[in-house]
Amino acid sequence: MASVKVLVVDDSPIMQKLLVSMLSTDPRLQVVGLAANGEECLQKAVQLKPQVILLDLEMPVLSGLETIQELSKRNLDVAVLLVCDFTQKDSPQLKFCLEAGAFDFFVKPKSTMEIDRYQRQVVTKIFVASFTKTKQIPKRGESDGTTAQALAADRPHSKKYTVIGCSTGGKQSLTALLPLLTEQCITAIVIVIQQPAFIVQQFMKDMKSSCKLPVHLAQTGAEIHPKQVLIAPSGDKDLVVERVKQPGGDLIRINYVEKDDEKSGHPCLDRFLESAAIALGEDCMGLLLSGTGKDGVNGLKAIKRAKGVAIAEDKATATVSQLPTEAINVQAADESLPIKGIAERLNSP
Repeated sequence: MASVKVLVVDDSPIMQKLLVSMLSTDPRLQVVGLAANGEECLQKAVQLKPQVILLDLEMPVLSGLETIQELSKRNLDVAVLLVCDFTQKDSPQLKFCLEAGAFDFFVKPKSTMEIDRYQRQVVTKIFVASFTKTKQIPKRGESDGTTAQALAADRPHSKKYTVIGCSTGGKQSLTALLPLLTEQCITAIVIVIQQPAFIVQQFMKDMKSSCKLPVHLAQTGAEIHPKQVLIAPSGDKDLVVERVKQPGGDLIRINYVEKDDEKSGHPCLDRFLESAAIALGEDCMGLLLSGTGKDGVNGLKAIKRAKGVAIAEDKATATVSQLPTEAINVQAADESLPIKGIAERLNSP
């Protein structure tokens, strides 16, 4: 397999050296060049044609945002990963860069003790960025799904409740999916996106203007109602679905709970989907959309075991297909559907 070509852009020689040192340990990565500012980045991007650019958020000559905007004008087939300080991870500049087309970001290590973890994170994100189909420009369209293969002969209608988990690339999948839902969609929808709160809040605002169904940020104790979309980010606490016994009928609500420190990696999607399986049983439809890793696969499997419906997004429309593909490979999903197929299912009472 050909190595992934990476251009490192940072005005700090120390940071350049650190990044090059980390990337050189993986033979599948090739650092093709270094740049100290945005202008040099543009020149070397055209000349060297990297697949991934590691771009410092704040630089002289051209800022990270200005560099991304100029890269877009040059129509380069390249993904951009932003490098930022810990103090910048919630900054407006970072938000604007992500909205402008940066694929993802990572935070510089605060100490030498974090180097190993930082290296794994950087290498993983580079590979994900190099494989994604959207590259720099967020995906607006989608495949017609003619190559998608259903894994179950039975195609049931929507369920009373729908829970959705996604991570990298999930925003693009949801941007395509949610506006397709019509007044025929009567299911109650709860979504967890593995992205920081400020990104999810902006995404939710964008969806409010383009969706026919009401879209709200998930709040602690909120009841789950039909024909409504609740969206939650990942964060310090995990979102769960709860069933509360009441004399007049059970109440279904969401709640934020402390993370389970005994579980390695804090798998928030698994915990969310598993709670839905317990609370909702056969009334639940679970969806895993675009994402990386395996977080969410066990949760989807739990929904399937509870006799709910488990669906993974087809790789034909998933920006990053690793997560839904893993669900299919371990038979955690009943079937695989493209975005249009998922919308049709949710619009079927």
